[in-house]
Amino acid sequence: MLVILVCGLGAWPASGVIASEVSTLHLRAKSQGIGWFTTGAAAGIMGFVLPYIFNPDQGNLKAKTGFVYGGFSAAAVVISWFVIPEMKGRSFVEIDRMFEERVAAREFEGYGRAAGINETGV
Repeated sequence: MLVILVCGLGAWPASGVIASEVSTLHLRAKSQGIGWFTTGAAAGIMGFVLPYIFNPDQGNLKAKTGFVYGGFSAAAVVISWFVIPEMKGRSFVEIDRMFEERVAAREFEGYGRAAGINETGV
């Protein structure tokens, strides 16, 4: 219950915000469709496989099933670190322009700030 409480106050609501902000305007609908389909497919696959992993007649991992989730979670954190850009304090116009200029996700944070560039490009 503690995990659900922590995730419900942090990661789950943030995922909707990130999904709506992180894609370019002209690809936003397609990006969200692919993202939510992938999430649903992964949840469906794990929902199907989990009983076999946990079951003593099959995978027999018992409580070690948590290591499977831990491994997937660690991989997701590493991938997210490299793929999801820092958007704090940016308008959607700035974010869209940075995507058009193909700025790497890890370079979003300092891009344009040192030169004093704002959302109008001045």
